[in-house]
Amino acid sequence: MACNYILLPVVLLFIGNGILHLFYSFRLKRMFSENHNLLNSLLIVVLWINGGIMYPYFYVENDPSSNIRFFQGISTLTICGFMPFIILIILLYQLFKLKKEPEIKKRRKTMIEIKVFKELAKNDNISKDAKLRINIYRKILHVIPVVIILFCWVFSIKIWQDVLNQNEAWGISGEMFGRFLILTIGYSALLLFAILDYIRLSFIFKPRGEISWLIPDPVLNFLDKSIKSNEKIEFLSPTALILSFIPIFFLPFEIFASTVLIATISDGLASLIGIKFEKNVMYQKKSKIGHVAGFSSAFVIALLMIKIFNPLIECINLFIVSLIGALIFLLIDIADMKIDDNILNPLFCGLFMWIAYIFIPLLF
Repeated sequence: MACNYILLPVVLLFIGNGILHLFYSFRLKRMFSENHNLLNSLLIVVLWINGGIMYPYFYVENDPSSNIRFFQGISTLTICGFMPFIILIILLYQLFKLKKEPEIKKRRKTMIEIKVFKELAKNDNISKDAKLRINIYRKILHVIPVVIILFCWVFSIKIWQDVLNQNEAWGISGEMFGRFLILTIGYSALLLFAILDYIRLSFIFKPRGEISWLIPDPVLNFLDKSIKSNEKIEFLSPTALILSFIPIFFLPFEIFASTVLIATISDGLASLIGIKFEKNVMYQKKSKIGHVAGFSSAFVIALLMIKIFNPLIECINLFIVSLIGALIFLLIDIADMKIDDNILNPLFCGLFMWIAYIFIPLLF
């Protein structure tokens, strides 16, 4: 593995985030013993540490002449240098602004206290339209990372390599350049969400350690619209979702692309359609029509993604692998376990589709 020391800061940063996440989790569990999902938080801790440990292995290039070292340095500098610097500038600006206009700080504190984080009202108390609105905002947060992933990969292979021939100029394959873009953006986004969570949940250190009022108004408003009541004392779901993408990033890209789209698009459709067409407003689980929508979309997504990124696959193999991915998604959806499906869907759909992808051709 080339140049481990260049990647070491990212490894240590993510392991450190896992430890800090663990500290927050136990503190939240002590304060909200009946509401905080400790098992879910512990799984996210494992995913943080796993993300750090696995990071260097994504940059193993088969070509010994590959000029990957330069891109490793750029990635590390962006994740551990540029992104924290930008966040620091934003927070310092907010601190300066609040000192100059203390009424803003007072208004934010009131909003945080009453609406945004600490109010743990039952979801039963909100209307179907309000539920639908919250879920739309949530699914937007989930879809954006997947759109970025697909764009980076297609750009790297079809434009950067095939059209511009930059692979020859830089000595790095289009596939590895795609990995560089996806990892750099993804790990930077994870760091951004993590810092937002640590600031958002800083009310657990009240009064001296609370700095949640440093969050800018547009972010507070978006959080108010997108966070479910029970999630106000949990970590943001996009963090768990993106962290769950990391272990399956080793899989063939057609399986990876299918999985991340199923985990976002299919899950979103199952939730939104289930809420929209469920007659009982108090119904807390996804309805049958939601399950059908999720299963159908998962099957179609897998068919399209695998065929697009692997046009030579046999039809029978394509059908079976897609069906298995859709069935695993459906089983997780129906089971409705306490563990966040943003963790379960990527890991299990990806795993079982990959197993089928390998072994089905051996049977036919």
